Amino acid sequence: MNRNNWTVIFLPGDVRVKRQYTLSTRKVRALVYGLCVAGAVVACAVVLVARGADVRIRAAQLDQENAELKARLAAVGVQVEELDQRVVAYDEQNERVRGIAGLDGIDREVYDVGVGGPGRRAPGDATLPLLGRTATTGYLDFLERKVQLLEKSSGETIVALEANRARLDATPSIMPVWDRHSSGFGPRKAPVHGGSSNHRGIDIPGGPGERIVATADGRVGFTGRVNGLGLTVIIDHGHGFRTVYGHASRILVRRGQRVKRRDAIALVGNTGTTTGYHVHYEVHVNDVAVDPTRFFLDPAPS
Repeated sequence: MNRNNWTVIFLPGDVRVKRQYTLSTRKVRALVYGLCVAGAVVACAVVLVARGADVRIRAAQLDQENAELKARLAAVGVQVEELDQRVVAYDEQNERVRGIAGLDGIDREVYDVGVGGPGRRAPGDATLPLLGRTATTGYLDFLERKVQLLEKSSGETIVALEANRARLDATPSIMPVWDRHSSGFGPRKAPVHGGSSNHRGIDIPGGPGERIVATADGRVGFTGRVNGLGLTVIIDHGHGFRTVYGHASRILVRRGQRVKRRDAIALVGNTGTTTGYHVHYEVHVNDVAVDPTRFFLDPAPS
């Protein structure tokens, strides 16, 4: 037999029938190489398909994680915005309390702690930046510095209030009737006669017969009728404070009587010149009428 040839014999079940193929060594080598290459190609294809599937699965996971992170960041942004609103409200209350304690308000530039110069917001847009972790974290740092200043201010205010307890008790710091005021302090159009007038107080609606309370400790200085105001109570609180309560339907105190904050002094009415049931309320400091809302520690309902 030629050593340069390969013979392949196929023997089926019937040994009398056989098939014989003779191949040269060159062809056998080519066939083996071809099978090896085909196997390698198939193996590579399987690996690539498997890796492609893994990449697609990982990409889907990353998309989901990215969406979850965006949702969390948006939620954090909302919480930070709510915190910002609470800090602003706390700042406004702190300013009122400092005024009552006889302290000057916090310097606005100091309050902004050098972030963005004068103003009440963080640098950038007027709204909270929600575009990334860095922006949100920076704004949290900004709010933290504000809170630290407010905490320091609160400490100063507490010391001043403790040192001025009597003055605090004499300061008209609540509303005589719990409701929104319908007419503010200062120039306005007269509701009954028309024309311009200077409103020396505020008007607070109330139900007929609703209690009117003293807004600070003091002594009743006057009870009776006043032109335009009808049945009126005037309380002298000391420390330069005096309050006026007009349009009552009934007076519950007498002249010279000592009253405490929240004591009932009269009932809501519409005596005098009015267009409906309400309390005309004035605050005087050293005989000068001032805006009563400057002293409210319990803001009116919205």
